[in-house]
Amino acid sequence: RNINENCGSNNPENLIEEVLLSDSDIGFAFDGDGDRVVAVTSDGSILDGDHLLAICAIDRSERGLLKDSSVVITPMANLGMRNTLSDIGIPLHEVPVGDRNILEALEKSDWILGGEQSGHIIFRDLSTTGDGVLTGVQTLLALSRKGEILTNSESIFPRVPQVLVNVPVKSNAEKIVEEITDEVNVASMELGEGGRVLVRASGTEPLVRVMETLDPALAKSIAEHLSNIVIRKNQRFL
Repeated sequence: RNINENCGSNNPENLIEEVLLSDSDIGFAFDGDGDRVVAVTSDGSILDGDHLLAICAIDRSERGLLKDSSVVITPMANLGMRNTLSDIGIPLHEVPVGDRNILEALEKSDWILGGEQSGHIIFRDLSTTGDGVLTGVQTLLALSRKGEILTNSESIFPRVPQVLVNVPVKSNAEKIVEEITDEVNVASMELGEGGRVLVRASGTEPLVRVMETLDPALAKSIAEHLSNIVIRKNQRFL
């Protein structure tokens, strides 16, 4: 049985409805084993792991509690969060997707904060693993110190539109990724400084591609174009 199906952090629609109906200031939704969390603001906006990480990073930076002022992220981190934290002088260190990679980087450099867009955030000075409840508490403490009630996600950072397309393939995912390097480079040039292209083999679905750009229509177009290339490449291996 899928304990995350139609509920929790993967599907926070029920939480959105409850927050709006109860006129709550904020709500939190956890995944099945409680290590990931997303939040919902008073207007029904969703705060994913990028938003929660940004809130806690800024809070700790302002209080001088960020070791070397550094935060660990993964390639999935939204460009809007990257720009916002970089603009206020918080260095970001990117590692491959996965909480193990985040923890390894934190321990290696003796840093204390890192996380993923999925809502898996590690406060190494408080825990050695992701803890959704802990993340929720730290978020509330950060907001209370500022005396703020979040009414929307844009007050944290302007999120850059992100298009995610999963293309299932039978095998040779890594080989396909290698073969479309030129096409990915062309797409990156087309987006320019306003976005980025990420194509990687996934542990669950063989290929995942992420497009970020200030122009959602362009992002969708590029995502579909690269997805079609992957599909054609995949047919060669069948």
